[in-house]
Amino acid sequence: MATAASRALPPPPASPAAPAIRAGWALFDPFVLTGEEAVAEDPAAAAACTTSAGRGVCVSLRLADPPAASYVEMRTDAEPFGTPSVVATDGDLLLIDMFVKVPATSSHEQNSFVYRAHPSSPSLRLLPHRDDWYAYTGIVDRRRDGTEEEEEFVAVAFSTEVIFAGGARWGERPEGCEDEDDEVGKLTRFSSSTGQCEVLTLPIPFDPSKGLYKFTWRTDKVFPFYGLMCFVDYHRGILLCDVFAAGSPELRFLPFPEIEVWDDEYDYCHGRRLPEAYRTVDVSRGLMRFVDVSDGLFGRRRNPLTTPEMEWEKDSVLQVQDLWNSSYEFRRSPLPRRAPEFPTVCRHDPDVVQFALLDPKCRTKNAWVIMVDTRQMELQAYVPYTNQAKEGADEHEVVGCLFYDKPLMCSDLNNF
Repeated sequence: MATAASRALPPPPASPAAPAIRAGWALFDPFVLTGEEAVAEDPAAAAACTTSAGRGVCVSLRLADPPAASYVEMRTDAEPFGTPSVVATDGDLLLIDMFVKVPATSSHEQNSFVYRAHPSSPSLRLLPHRDDWYAYTGIVDRRRDGTEEEEEFVAVAFSTEVIFAGGARWGERPEGCEDEDDEVGKLTRFSSSTGQCEVLTLPIPFDPSKGLYKFTWRTDKVFPFYGLMCFVDYHRGILLCDVFAAGSPELRFLPFPEIEVWDDEYDYCHGRRLPEAYRTVDVSRGLMRFVDVSDGLFGRRRNPLTTPEMEWEKDSVLQVQDLWNSSYEFRRSPLPRRAPEFPTVCRHDPDVVQFALLDPKCRTKNAWVIMVDTRQMELQAYVPYTNQAKEGADEHEVVGCLFYDKPLMCSDLNNF
């Protein structure tokens, strides 16, 4: 099994393996810590607003040096349904999702908050939402360096919608209709500068020669790249969208390099598995980095490295056995020899990737998070993982699947 990544910068000076590395960035566990007590030792570090039902909510951060997990902490007098979660980050912005009980009813309403980190004056903002909108899944910040004007951000939700020929419903077609069904993208975007939210219908640039077939797209991840929003399908590639553009922006498709792509005849309903456990794509120091833990189980055709839209360059291939056998730090560590899963790209060093090591027989305990330099094939740091968001868990045991199939999320925290 190997992990591969695209072009990166020269590696940093070697650092010893240790439980944590002083960094200036954070790896957030997606699960938010909730409780009745005050959420911040320093009250100035917390930010507050109200839910859609007018209930109070207060948010702060519990930061730790990577690869240890940082957490968002929340105190609210609303009644959350399930565990609130961090769904996206960009710089010092965190997008937080929470379902809250609607007073005097048995229903729950989805609330999305944007927390802006700042050492003395953080902020928390409730985003508008309607039942017919999809939940916000991505956020991108537009920096205005050198000015005192507050940065603009855009929060988005993206889905696909089938347009049935002749106005037919699912599984029906008017007699004599020879038109084909179509599929479009539905983009919901909220701009902090205007305070307005709109829903746009966007054409999808389907191209079977690139592996982009109709009725097969599924958004696995959303992340920003130079002001663009990137919607990711780990079995195909990326739909890029300039969400700051006036009017209806264009969707452009960037295939992933050297992956096996399923064709339009594959049964997607029962065959996707869990791509987040083996692949990730993110931005580090201005470079888009795609990491693939190859298990050879996907597909029928391989995309090339070079495409008209962008050139991918293979930067490194790490054989896991080489890490186990050649790395002195790994050999002297207590780490188990397991296949790495749930990769996360370090935002401050394109060569460094965080992985989870899980017990294949019992994924609920003995879990570790490791930090690996994929170019130098060296273990940089490691920590045991304990899901602090699950009350009552044993100190060395995770209740349920690690991350609940959600990888740790890297954040720059620029203003810190």
